[in-house]
Amino acid sequence: EACEAKIQVAKSLDIVDAEVAKTTDDDESTNLSLGTTIEALEALKVAWPLGGDEALQHRLERSCQGLELFTFEAVNTAPVEQLTSLMQFAQEYDLRHIALEPSSSALRPRLATKAALKCLQRAEGELLKTEGMKPHVLLDSLKAVVAINPASEDSETRTALLRVMTMTNERLLKSFSEAISAEAENEKKELLLQKFAEAADEVRSALKVPGESLVAEMDMKRSDVAEELIDSVRDQLSMGQVASLPREIHALARIAKKLPADSTVLQRAQALATEFVQALNTAPLEEVEGLLENSQHGHLLQSLKDLNCDAPDLRSKLLSRVIYSHLETARVLKDLEELEKELELLEKRRKDEAMSADLYVEMSKFVDSMEEVFLAKIFEEGRVGGARVLELTNILDRLRDDGQMLPRLTKAHKVVSVFEEAQGELKKPSGMNPKVVVRVLGDLGPLLPSVAGIRGYGGALQDIVEKF
Repeated sequence: EACEAKIQVAKSLDIVDAEVAKTTDDDESTNLSLGTTIEALEALKVAWPLGGDEALQHRLERSCQGLELFTFEAVNTAPVEQLTSLMQFAQEYDLRHIALEPSSSALRPRLATKAALKCLQRAEGELLKTEGMKPHVLLDSLKAVVAINPASEDSETRTALLRVMTMTNERLLKSFSEAISAEAENEKKELLLQKFAEAADEVRSALKVPGESLVAEMDMKRSDVAEELIDSVRDQLSMGQVASLPREIHALARIAKKLPADSTVLQRAQALATEFVQALNTAPLEEVEGLLENSQHGHLLQSLKDLNCDAPDLRSKLLSRVIYSHLETARVLKDLEELEKELELLEKRRKDEAMSADLYVEMSKFVDSMEEVFLAKIFEEGRVGGARVLELTNILDRLRDDGQMLPRLTKAHKVVSVFEEAQGELKKPSGMNPKVVVRVLGDLGPLLPSVAGIRGYGGALQDIVEKF
């Protein structure tokens, strides 16, 4: 039995030596197999009590020395991803080596500092990047330190670990602040950072690193950003600036969802939402129009609702204020270019989904009131300027979808054209052609009902007749 054990010991040492030899030969296709080496050491441990002797003891020491030299070199040169496997190998090696040589020092603790520092160096390298930092590389490096579990009394490792964990908190808090800001509103990134923070806190706990939890710091940062948004919105409200606020209110509502129910910051945010809605009643009209145009307005109602301020008819009320103001302005304008701007704005607002039946009625009344105004304006502007009035009449007809005004005003424009032709003939100092005047007067017959009772037309006709 002792003879068989001795043969097994020699065979196992041959396997170990063959594996170690792979690390020093020039054949790049062969590499030391950690699994094969551990199996050989296990067989060696079992056979050694009966098969070991002094000669084999010297050989065992040389083989183990070769294995340890390989492992140290591997930790120096291997990528971080392989360090945990090497540390696991060292642990398995120690379990068998201590049985073979009880007085030997463990390999794993001697490797732990070097391996942990290498992981921390890679983590710090990622944190020092101004752009393109890879969070998974950082987190994998920190998790590798946990797996390596260096001795807590190792001052060099502890110093590096404290530095890296502090840098991690600072870098992640900065990214978190940017992700939840009104400018970014990157909820996906926020969720990823939250998960990273939880994982980083697990690392901190496992390695007993002193300091504030990253999750807790993110919660505090969320409150800080919410307060900054509240102050910013209040400042703008005090200056009557509301057009750009939907983005900030949307960001505030998103943050508020994750604040504790008893948070004073949440209460301030909810109060601010009510203040915002009230401020819209007196905000400058151009700001209200800007708010209606704001691409974020679609989220505004939901954001206000999330802040406990349900205002389902808000857009309709804002639209009503804007339309009434433009109707009032359009009624008194004399300049055609300015009037055109107002009518185009009204036409644009008419297409708004919040347009109510009452607003349609008011707009129709306005169109009706403008018919005689435009008839008089055509007479005042003459044939050339009257053509411009007809263009505006097209817009008026579109404001109520019936197209009834343009036909009548087109006839009025023809009346003005006929007047000008007759007047032109009558103004000739000599050579006036009576037939032309008679013809144009005859053309007026079917057109006159369209301008009946409109100031200016009857007088112009009477003047032509008297002069003729």
